[in-house]
Amino acid sequence: MNREPWLGMLNSSRLIWLVLIFAAFVRVGYACRQPNVEWDASFYRTIAHHLIEGHGYTVDGTTPCTEWAPATPYLLAVVYRLGGGDFAARMVWVVLGTLAVWAMYGLASERYSVEVANLAALGMATYPYNILVGGSTSTEIPNILLCLLGLWAALKWCRTGSLACVSAAGVCFGLGILNRPANAALLPVVAMAMLLESKNLNATRKVAGLAVSALCAVAIVLPWCVRTSRETGKINFVTSCGPMNLWYGMNPWVIPFSEGLMRSTELTERINAVTRPDMTQAEKDGAYRQALRRFLHDQTGEALRLLAYKAVRFWAPPGFFKVSTESTIRQVRVAVVLVGLVCYVPVLLLSIWAVLRVREWRQWRRIWIWVAWITVTFASNVWFTSILRYRFAGAVDALMILLASIVVADHLGKSNTASTGTALGSSPVNPQMGGRAF
Repeated sequence: MNREPWLGMLNSSRLIWLVLIFAAFVRVGYACRQPNVEWDASFYRTIAHHLIEGHGYTVDGTTPCTEWAPATPYLLAVVYRLGGGDFAARMVWVVLGTLAVWAMYGLASERYSVEVANLAALGMATYPYNILVGGSTSTEIPNILLCLLGLWAALKWCRTGSLACVSAAGVCFGLGILNRPANAALLPVVAMAMLLESKNLNATRKVAGLAVSALCAVAIVLPWCVRTSRETGKINFVTSCGPMNLWYGMNPWVIPFSEGLMRSTELTERINAVTRPDMTQAEKDGAYRQALRRFLHDQTGEALRLLAYKAVRFWAPPGFFKVSTESTIRQVRVAVVLVGLVCYVPVLLLSIWAVLRVREWRQWRRIWIWVAWITVTFASNVWFTSILRYRFAGAVDALMILLASIVVADHLGKSNTASTGTALGSSPVNPQMGGRAF
């Protein structure tokens, strides 16, 4: 195969602008057609309307809400306050989705060649599930953007020692935790990356950088933790539904629900049946924990089957998780399944090959951050029900696209770099992006 035309196109620093225009065009088209039907998004929309109507952060208009993380509802409230409606909100999500493509380009260019960066951005722009969830104002798209921006800023600090970069990383991850509290589980990966990859910085600057980043994140997250704790009368981290989430994703009804045999309303009723309306939040948390312990002890075999089921389904292509809820976009389910097979499976296989082909530390150093991020996301979300969406919101698919892009770029570059023994995936990056190679 003649690779020269591909190499010439992928080596252009201007290609990213065409990719961004295409990404925005596709997302606008889909968002215009797809109504906001996400189940979670309906709660965010309700809270946002109550905020601008002066009722406070509430779902029912009176009781302070402590179950839903605040970042997305407040972003929607800003859009509504400025005079926009649901359509305007979806257009904002289009912008966020397009910025996520740009963030992927920046993250990739920080460590790899411009060819890898262009391939990764193109993959983000055309990835079907990326476009699909962009049609609804839920937390997935903002979360992907914040994860990629946070990683980019952290790695840029490792190279430059810039105070602005390390502060931006802390802000991004702080907002990410306010968007999805489970993101806190990923902070050790970020801290390890900042320590190991900042070889040009002395120990004092490393410690100072970590401290600044942590302080920025804490400054963003702490006020909401205090607010939730005050409302519930007990110490909470962002939301009050930690024990409920554990029970929600580890119970006897998860598999029937995930296979589309039980509606979300029925699942919620069964889960909440272990509590009473007159219970305090602390008493409800205790009831959820007791129900979880009873399930694990009395139905150990079923619990192990559930863990195995979710561990496998975490990696399933889009559309294979037959959840029967309001968030299921039924009219495009067949298309999602087919496109998932055609697009997701090659990305998965290439990302696996990116790991399996590693033979020495120098090669492992190119990808260990992404592998660690994916691993922690997998481990920290095994108890959630909607496994595919949590995988996606954790930027796992985005980083799989990045790993696949490294493999493809290396393959395209072999004939062009055989004399030097250097593959495209590790060649110098676009100097305008300030990246570096290993």
